[in-house]
Amino acid sequence: MRDLWRTVSVLAVLSCAVACGKRGEPLPPLPRTPQAVSGFTVAQRGDRLEARGVAPRTTSSGAALSVFEVELIRAEKEGELEKVGQSEKLRVAPGETFRQSWPLPPAGTNVRIAARAISRGQRSTFTPPVAFAVKAPPAAPTALTAGLEAGGVVLGWTGGPALVYRKKTGGAYDAPVDPKPTAGPAFRDTSVAPGQSWCYVVRAVAGTEPLVESAPSSEACVSVRDVFAPAAPAGVAALAAGGVVDVSWSPSTEPDLASYRVYRSEGGEAKKLADVPGSETRFRDEAAVIGPTYSYTVTAVDKDGNESVPSAPAKARPL
Repeated sequence: MRDLWRTVSVLAVLSCAVACGKRGEPLPPLPRTPQAVSGFTVAQRGDRLEARGVAPRTTSSGAALSVFEVELIRAEKEGELEKVGQSEKLRVAPGETFRQSWPLPPAGTNVRIAARAISRGQRSTFTPPVAFAVKAPPAAPTALTAGLEAGGVVLGWTGGPALVYRKKTGGAYDAPVDPKPTAGPAFRDTSVAPGQSWCYVVRAVAGTEPLVESAPSSEACVSVRDVFAPAAPAGVAALAAGGVVDVSWSPSTEPDLASYRVYRSEGGEAKKLADVPGSETRFRDEAAVIGPTYSYTVTAVDKDGNESVPSAPAKARPL
């Protein structure tokens, strides 16, 4: 009897263990709807309409997306956007900046454009539609020039306010150098460094909400290099003693100084005596002879070989 009760107790414990380990109701799958497109804008560029935006990286639940589609809907008549608009789909990668363009409709046409992401049949919400009336594009600027000045590139053109676009040689034009149109037909690009080559175009601006631009101007290219001479050295002095002239000067503050050049004249053309390292500020003229009065000048030379104008002269007469 005792063995029977022991067996019943074991079976009860096992039954409870099985019941206590029973799984609950299955959890619903995580949402797979992609996040919405961000940074969506539409612009008129010459004879084209252009839309661009940034594809999402994750779903609404935070799961990473793989390659998917962005749907663009464009309507040129009244009615529900999805019913009257034309749909186009682009394959995109997560986080990619996408771009699509169309021929510009006639001036006065009312246009609406929106975008959404589609992944595995799941659709994000549409971006708020960009709606506007098409404007006649302005005339493109002409006579674009690009030149060098201290600190960068200076551009000039014929025409009014414009946006400036820049690309490396062999590259492509993308966003403007400055998102705000220039106030007049000139622009200084101080964000370039010597040793770089760039090409520029400018587009006249007739509106900013949305952006309405002309076709691009002709292209102007320039190789950026230092073509500007340093300042002349100051404090040049010449002291004659024992048939030798000791020439000295104040150190240059030019950041790209490479060397100095010392010149001497006897009333005629100055002749170079020596190149002196930029770390030194004196020179001994041991070739001077007793009798004549010498005039000494010093120039500064930068790392690109640009030489300053001569310093103020300093005179000395060896005795």
